[in-house]
Amino acid sequence: MLVGSKIIFSKVSSNPNRLNGSLHNPTLHITTEKLNGKKFLEWSHTGKLFLRSKKKMGYILEMIKAPKTTDPLFESWDSKNSMIMS
Repeated sequence: MLVGSKIIFSKVSSNPNRLNGSLHNPTLHITTEKLNGKKFLEWSHTGKLFLRSKKKMGYILEMIKAPKTTDPLFESWDSKNSMIMS
């Protein structure tokens, strides 16, 4: 589920499990639609298009599963998932 009035991302790699350092730059606004209860469809559509173009819908749809918390890759997955959900 997409939450917030804007989804903010920057460049990401083609690997859906990898986020590059530029993703931490919150200056790219991917939608001009503010989530105010009146234009949800436009806002949602724009956000989904962006996430699909960056191959990140798997996080939203839970197709990219979290490793076990004891797995050494969990911290990296958790960080990426949090960035995408923010």
